[in-house]
Amino acid sequence: MRCRSFSAGGDINQSLSFCFSKPGIGKNHSGWVSFVTDGAWLADSNIGAAAWVLDSSEENPPHQCVQCRALSASFVEIRAGLMVLHWALEHKIDNICIKTNCAVFVQGLSTG
Repeated sequence: MRCRSFSAGGDINQSLSFCFSKPGIGKNHSGWVSFVTDGAWLADSNIGAAAWVLDSSEENPPHQCVQCRALSASFVEIRAGLMVLHWALEHKIDNICIKTNCAVFVQGLSTG
């Protein structure tokens, strides 16, 4: 698991810590809110769908799904991860774990 922190500037002015793991691996860490992200992409039409869901036992947990134009599968996966970060900041959640299989997203945020 990789962990990192960043500070959102501007109107948000909040610090956020996040870590990554692969979907289905590990358990939720105490004090951390876990999300699962995924994406799908159709190369012939350049249409994708990005989604995330709160990893919880709630019957109807918070979630979001959007359809978008995309040039690659990685773009859609990255969008799902960015949607989680945006939602967490809006809801003032400080510590999140993003469960994703998108190495490009993890590497991009891990290296700053």
